[in-house]
Amino acid sequence: MLSGCRHIVAGLSGGADSVCLLLILHEAVSRYKLPVSLSAVHVHHGIRGAEADQDADFSASLAGRLGIPFACCREDIPAFAEQSGISEEAAGRLVRYRIFEQEARRYSINFGEPYENGSVRIAVAHHMDDQAETVLLHLFRGSGLNGLSGIQPVRGNIIRPLLCVSRAQIEQYLESEGQPYRTDSTNADNRYTRNQIRNVVLPYIRKQFNPQFASQLSELSSELSGIQGYIRRQAAALWEQCIALHEGGSGLSIRLSVFAGADPVIRQELLYMAFCSLSGRESDLYRIHRKQLEALAGMQVGKKLHLPDGIFAVRTYEELVLFRGNDASSLAFAEKEGAQQRLSKYKEKDKAGMNDFVKTVERHELDRLFEKGDAEGGRILRIPVGRQAYIHGIGYRCVCSFLMEASYKPEYFGNNDYTKYFDYDTIRGNLDIRFRQPGDYIAVYPDGQVRKLKKEFIDRKILQKDRESVILLADGHEVLWAAGVRRGEAHRVGRETERILKVTVCIQED
Repeated sequence: MLSGCRHIVAGLSGGADSVCLLLILHEAVSRYKLPVSLSAVHVHHGIRGAEADQDADFSASLAGRLGIPFACCREDIPAFAEQSGISEEAAGRLVRYRIFEQEARRYSINFGEPYENGSVRIAVAHHMDDQAETVLLHLFRGSGLNGLSGIQPVRGNIIRPLLCVSRAQIEQYLESEGQPYRTDSTNADNRYTRNQIRNVVLPYIRKQFNPQFASQLSELSSELSGIQGYIRRQAAALWEQCIALHEGGSGLSIRLSVFAGADPVIRQELLYMAFCSLSGRESDLYRIHRKQLEALAGMQVGKKLHLPDGIFAVRTYEELVLFRGNDASSLAFAEKEGAQQRLSKYKEKDKAGMNDFVKTVERHELDRLFEKGDAEGGRILRIPVGRQAYIHGIGYRCVCSFLMEASYKPEYFGNNDYTKYFDYDTIRGNLDIRFRQPGDYIAVYPDGQVRKLKKEFIDRKILQKDRESVILLADGHEVLWAAGVRRGEAHRVGRETERILKVTVCIQED
């Protein structure tokens, strides 16, 4: 869990779980003289008013008493949720992990090492009861083996040291240490499904059936995770034999003559892997969808299926074809064309750049953002991205949209991974939101020196299969921002800047 680790960024909400996590990490580092430094991050969600302010103050005080560097990040989660079209719960989780990763990457830069090397880890305080809640939630929703495997102790640079500890043990430890903690009042609100499981379902099961239910369910999920790992390795071998990826990463074909000869369990996992490769995330495809997808492989030519995340599946003569698409023409195209014809069409469309553009924002539309005294002055331009984009900072493809608005306030000059600020008056023409094209370049030094975007992607270790899906903000062939990868050095806000264009990428978690 800590192999090769030099620094741990611990999420600290002020609640019992995260307080326990911080104390244990601090004690372990001190007692065993570990060559690991420690810092804490608190995210203020802007939801619970004075109660949230007190949580932040408590967290800062605890970190200060322990001598641990502390950062508090204030976010407007309700606004972000509304802009992104997702729930506040999902928005809060998305923002928290984004901030944790930003802090971790900052420390990685200080060490002079890539974040991906794992020298900096993010520690979060999920425990055994959280695991039980998650597995039950997935079970109730009809998840497959992936969902029943539950929360993983290690996922990339994220570690969960308390996953083998119950909530009761955490509270007992804090009581023995005389350590107070904060209680989030929203945890008692049973309007949320997870709270119903935590406050109603699990206590009932413990009382009526088995006091050790959470522990046993956690052990079961761990066993299932091991089984799932073996199945995944077998499915990966099958993938090499029967999967053909389409040009541009927009679809794939499964050769049914090979697929049909595999074990049914391996076939199910292969279909899940195929779905995830197109949806861009490790989504738990429900059991009913897997069964429908496998049944489609045995149906007559031309039969089709619409899956979650805008994925379509079509049965052709020798293949099961999956692809991303959001309109009837894409579906009709897949039904009509054979595999070789379809691949040829994809190549022609890529050469013609027909799928590159999302929208050109005209200059007059941008100028309106800065108009004062007008009924529409100060409005926000929202531009949905019609196909999934690869965001390198989070490592997968997702549904997103661009928000553009005017900004004048100096305190807004900073940037983060998802919001950038530009000196509007230095931008020459219209702004394009699109995917990459031949001839694209990006400014890499303040003096205006540029390099090809392709070279930047290579140096940033963006895989070739993901480069076509990086969403860009561009002025002609000049790339102002490759979202999740890098912003150009041109058009930065300075002392002489009068009008600031704020651009935000909003990520939607389905």
